[in-house]
Amino acid sequence: SGLEKLVDKLNDFFDVILRKVRQAGGDVMKFAGDAIEIYWPRLEAESGGVHLRELIRAAVQCALNIQSEIENGFSNVDFTPYGWEGKKLKGQILPLRVKLGIGCGDISIVHLGGGKNKRQVEKV
Repeated sequence: SGLEKLVDKLNDFFDVILRKVRQAGGDVMKFAGDAIEIYWPRLEAESGGVHLRELIRAAVQCALNIQSEIENGFSNVDFTPYGWEGKKLKGQILPLRVKLGIGCGDISIVHLGGGKNKRQVEKV
């Protein structure tokens, strides 16, 4: 059905993002609607860990790689096959885009819950 085709296209969209994040050494912290929180773990510099500027560089390069691949692979999404005949999107070709923001700083991660294979991770 049209809805299943749209879900497949959106899954492809998120697969690109997740693949680029993994390649850059990032970890997905949370999905929230159409947003994804990602962080790059920082080890202590004294123990040979990665310096903050290198993590920032990795995050920025990852963001640029994501934008480039999304721009090239999802620039013309035809909504006609997705079952919206007779509605606003019929025949429209729309780009799927991604907007990225980068923040820098320390976070604390708290693991809450744990019953029935459920886990809630929050940052403070």
